[in-house]
Amino acid sequence: MELRPRATLGRCAFCHDECARPSELARCPACGVTLHSACALDLGSPCLTLGCVAPGLELSPVPTPRWARVLDWILSVCGVLLIAAALAACLGAFLIRIVQTFHGGLAPWG
Repeated sequence: MELRPRATLGRCAFCHDECARPSELARCPACGVTLHSACALDLGSPCLTLGCVAPGLELSPVPTPRWARVLDWILSVCGVLLIAAALAACLGAFLIRIVQTFHGGLAPWG
C-alpha cells in the first residue's frame, strides 16, 4: 500500500461531492467539517455535525477578478462625472436666469 496526496480537498459533508477548489468551500471553525459554499447556504443551519456548538460556518473568501475591479472603478468614475455634469447644468441654468433677469430678458423673480 502506498500513500499519495489527494488531488481534491475532500468531500462535502452535505452533498458528498468532491471539493475541488478552495474558493468554493465553507468550513466549521469548531469541528472542521468542510462543505461547498452553496451547500452551506442551502443547509441554512450553523453546522452539520451533531453536537457542534459553532455559531456558523466560515465561507472562504472569493477573490475579486481584476476585470471586476477595473469595471467597478470605471463605473465609479462615470457616476462622479455624471453627478458633476448634472450640477454644472443646474448651475448654468441658474446663471442664465440671473443674466437674463438683469438684462431685461425676463421678469424678475418674485
